[in-house]
Amino acid sequence: MPTTLLKATVGGGKTEAVLHEIFQTVHNLKTPFASVWTLLATRRQEDNFRARLAHLQSPNQVFFNIEIFHFYDLYTRLLDLAGQPQRHLDTVSRYSMLYDLLESLKPQLQYFQSIALTSGFIQAVADLIDELKQNSVLPEDFARAAHTLKDQDLALIYSAYQNMLVEHHLVDKEGQGWLALDLLKQDERLASDVQMLVVDGYDIFTPVQAELIALL
Repeated sequence: MPTTLLKATVGGGKTEAVLHEIFQTVHNLKTPFASVWTLLATRRQEDNFRARLAHLQSPNQVFFNIEIFHFYDLYTRLLDLAGQPQRHLDTVSRYSMLYDLLESLKPQLQYFQSIALTSGFIQAVADLIDELKQNSVLPEDFARAAHTLKDQDLALIYSAYQNMLVEHHLVDKEGQGWLALDLLKQDERLASDVQMLVVDGYDIFTPVQAELIALL
């Protein structure tokens, strides 16, 4: 689909212009039941967007096929479209899995052994893994770049974590992005029935997000 970039200051009418385009798209007789995907950055923006969209409707009008996502919802939607829904690892289960993993790896750790099972370290590891995945850094790539004891410990943990996910057929939230992007690379027509993709409220994208949007 062609790309249109709207630039304006906060409150400059970007969202209002987008709402007008959505209205025109879904009521175009040449494309009845047109599918519109809207990607927003926060839940608050989603609620506000829905309210403003509803305000456009008259009593005799109904909007069909307008879906509103944040990126993690979008990943799930694409995987479902491809017929490959995944077993998603929720936050509580993920921290529990990381604790068990770190307990088994603790004897091998050279730098973080003394704090390996603390809640703060588990949180830090989870955040690091998310950041690495957002930037498309594979475990083997991180391991090759790990020259200090600290980084070698983290590389060991990251690799073991990813292997455990694969072994148990699980994906974390960032891993869903990897899978969705791979599926789009294999079939760029995966979401070809979507007539309009709206992206609003973002000031930065991760490499995975940016590449995925470009393919859509």
